[in-house]
Amino acid sequence: MVITKNLANHLEETEIKMFESRLNAIKEIQDNALGVEVGQFGGALLSQLKTFLVPLTMW
Repeated sequence: MVITKNLANHLEETEIKMFESRLNAIKEIQDNALGVEVGQFGGALLSQLKTFLVPLTMW
């Protein structure tokens, strides 16, 4: 498989959307007990967690 610039961009965008989705799901747990905040600044996804109990890769 050849990784083209378009494919790399698509993979990056997909990963960002997946991470944002995970953060938003965590935000809904027990009335946002972990203090998750998600936002965008220009083209960047910003996130903040007051409490970090488990690696996000486990979700």
